Amino acid sequence: AAPEYGARVIQETRHDKVADWVYLPPLPSSAAAREEQRRLGDLGVQDLAGVTTGPMRNGLSLGLFAEPGGALRRVAELKALGVTARIEPRYRDLERNFMVVRSATVPDAEHSWRSVACE
Repeated sequence: AAPEYGARVIQETRHDKVADWVYLPPLPSSAAAREEQRRLGDLGVQDLAGVTTGPMRNGLSLGLFAEPGGALRRVAELKALGVTARIEPRYRDLERNFMVVRSATVPDAEHSWRSVACE
């Protein structure tokens, strides 16, 4: 006789840190943000971008760093130029679904277990 099975689906959402964002907080206007971007360029800071939408509008993005310590090095470089930047962790939600199957009996050779990858 075939083994009796019970199954259930488990949904899991993970909130994984993917990077650290180095930035300057929003300035009062887009003109002020452009002026700060020019000032930083004059100091030799080239890899930066203005934030144009959302709650950080008129802020300046100074890089995303996935490597541990990368953001701290960037902040230290900026501090040496007299610039006080901030670090904020960036997260991504990852949803995964699992099916857990349980058997009331140990499967025999005819009804053996096998893994199935679902995408």
